[in-house]
Amino acid sequence: MSEEDDDDKHGIGIELLMYHAMNAVKVCRLQYDLLNCKEYEEAVKYKAALDAFAEVVEDIYDYENYGFFSTTVHAKRSGLPCNVRCGCDREWILEPYLDENQEPRFAKVIRFENCRNRGSGYDRKNDLCMTISDTPEILGGRDKCVLSDDEIQRIKEFVITNKEAILAHARGETDSSEFLAACLRKREGK
Repeated sequence: MSEEDDDDKHGIGIELLMYHAMNAVKVCRLQYDLLNCKEYEEAVKYKAALDAFAEVVEDIYDYENYGFFSTTVHAKRSGLPCNVRCGCDREWILEPYLDENQEPRFAKVIRFENCRNRGSGYDRKNDLCMTISDTPEILGGRDKCVLSDDEIQRIKEFVITNKEAILAHARGETDSSEFLAACLRKREGK
């Protein structure tokens, strides 16, 4: 194995480690939200430790995933109300959530900016997830989203129209330029 191959292997290993650590943090936060005893000293300490750990992991995860494993569909070209990010790696599109039994599960998602007219100070940690399906939904609930119902509907229509292109991109079958071209062709009705 060459030194270059070895570096690639370590880089991918670190990215996967951060992916799994980030998802563990997300699951812990979802489960913490269900606690009835958040005022107890142990719960307060746990939350502080979880938040401190999450800040470090989120920064690394954000750098790795948004820097290397996503393609941004820009609002200016797409006609969407905000930028949308689609993963170009199988694991990128999986987002943890708790099912009706409070068990961790994973959904295939895109991420979209939770804002209008984004300024330079927007933090991608505010992005929300929408499931990739024939009936897309905001993972985590509508109440966290600042977009109007009409704006959310436009993102849902984008997901429905481009579902196969989004999933092919996540499987690594298309690169960013092919994926974006496919989305624009669908938008233009070609």
